Amino acid sequence: MNTEAKPEKKNFFEALAQKFKLTKSKVLTSLLASFAFSFFIFIYSTLSVYFSNAQELPFSLGDFLPYYLIAFLAVFLFVFVVLLLTNKLLHRIGFTLTAGLTICAYVQSFITTITFSGMPGDGMAEPPSKQKMILNLGIWLIALAVFATLAFFRKKAEFIRTVLSFVLIAVTVMQIFTLVPSAFEYMAFSKTENNHTYILTTENQLDLSSDENIVVLVLDSFDREYFLEYIEANPAAMEDFDGFTYYDDNIAFYPRTYPATASMLSGKLNDFSLNRGQFFAQAYGSSPLLQDLKENDYNVNLYLPNYYGYDNANVFFGYADNVSQANGFKVTEKSMLIKRMFFLSSYFWMPEFKKSQKVSSSYFQETGTYISDKPMYTMEPGSDPDFYTRLTTEGLSANEDGKVFTFLQLRGCHPPFAMNENCQQVSTGSVTSLQQTTGAFKIIKEYIDQMKALGIYKNSTIIITGDHAGPHAWTNDLTEYKQAMNTALLVKPKGADDTPFKTSKAPVSQENFLAEIVKSANLKTEHEYGKAYSDISEDTNITRNHYFITFTGSKRKDELVTYEITGDGTDINNWKIVDRKEVGSIYD
Repeated sequence: MNTEAKPEKKNFFEALAQKFKLTKSKVLTSLLASFAFSFFIFIYSTLSVYFSNAQELPFSLGDFLPYYLIAFLAVFLFVFVVLLLTNKLLHRIGFTLTAGLTICAYVQSFITTITFSGMPGDGMAEPPSKQKMILNLGIWLIALAVFATLAFFRKKAEFIRTVLSFVLIAVTVMQIFTLVPSAFEYMAFSKTENNHTYILTTENQLDLSSDENIVVLVLDSFDREYFLEYIEANPAAMEDFDGFTYYDDNIAFYPRTYPATASMLSGKLNDFSLNRGQFFAQAYGSSPLLQDLKENDYNVNLYLPNYYGYDNANVFFGYADNVSQANGFKVTEKSMLIKRMFFLSSYFWMPEFKKSQKVSSSYFQETGTYISDKPMYTMEPGSDPDFYTRLTTEGLSANEDGKVFTFLQLRGCHPPFAMNENCQQVSTGSVTSLQQTTGAFKIIKEYIDQMKALGIYKNSTIIITGDHAGPHAWTNDLTEYKQAMNTALLVKPKGADDTPFKTSKAPVSQENFLAEIVKSANLKTEHEYGKAYSDISEDTNITRNHYFITFTGSKRKDELVTYEITGDGTDINNWKIVDRKEVGSIYD
């Protein structure tokens, strides 16, 4: 009789543990490294940047967090299993490298965060120099090489494992303690009664008055060079613009939509002592034009780009008639939102050469739409073609109820060019500046032709201009202008319709914009507006100002550069820098 004992049958987990030499230490270090890495990448980085910028982002936490939790779990399990099932040497290498990546990314994030806050695409971040990118990458590679080398010190393996484990725990605990107060601040902000978003809608966009109208058509980046290129290619283009004067030497206050549009409508200059939202509130709230339009019984309709033209349309209460409360934000492009949130969070922990500096507040507007009874007015690449379609199919209407002021800012000449000469949206970069400008003027000509057909052209003030000039004179935010920056300007005062199109060399600027409206429309006012465009003769010798904003290297502080232009503003030799002032981050 065979009395030899049968070997004890092992269960699956025991067999697995024996095969892969699983120990308590191996399991715990695998858990720690995989959790710390995944938590930092998908939870801490994403939530910290969201909480910090929640006031600038239209979507809610629930729009993206579930997907990041899934990504966190997936990566956590994958890294955990890989570390768990490798042999002793590979496990040490995997553990030290995972720990090293987490620590390096956390240190990079910490340094970036204390250097500046906000979103890089809002002008918060300077493009890193090649030297900086090389130095930063070198530090990363050296650090990771050191961590990988630690895996080969077998005699010190336990000590190294203990130290790295302690560091990972400390880093993770610090992240949690940082997130908690940020989360409470976010919840407090979300619950505030005045935390309502108001938007400018497309309401009344095609409605004008049969009595009197003031129509301001703003082409973004409407540069003098673009206009001259257009009329050279289309010599007969201005024949239908009877009553108009083209001012060849016009200077805008600023080179960007923010704060140019707000300054146009308010006459207020921005010294950047206030943040963006505060400046909008102050500028629009004290705008003499908006006040006088209402006191002169005008219906006011403003079509401005969100973020660059206003933050919250509640600043237009009592003035604009196309303000509507948004009942939340509906994300329609989930995958785009997930990717862009990753781009935003990764900016803080990625090596310099991999950072995406395009992520801005407006970058997220494309992921969805505000929920409102009326569509929100937007200025995306397809907005101008869409407006042209509405204009040609629905048409302008002239109502008898009161007078109308319309300020319509179109994408116009703004690069990247994505509209052809027939007002059709095309792929970005497939058309030239001339083609897009031609398309923009097709919209304007259609608008004017319909005003003539309605019999309201003569009794309307019409101004066609840009909020600022185009990018031809400067290549980046670090260098001053290489040629003059003139913004195209065409003006038809009320009552003019039978005089031929003409050109004026008068030295004018946006300082004359409000005065021209008041003079042409004969508004009753107690405010002092100064001289109108038509008050400036061609032989006038005046000094005009233009304010350029440049980034100042590693300080990450924006600088307000004041130009004085004396004489002919189309000659760069007459542009002199007279002041430089550090103003922090202009998009704050």
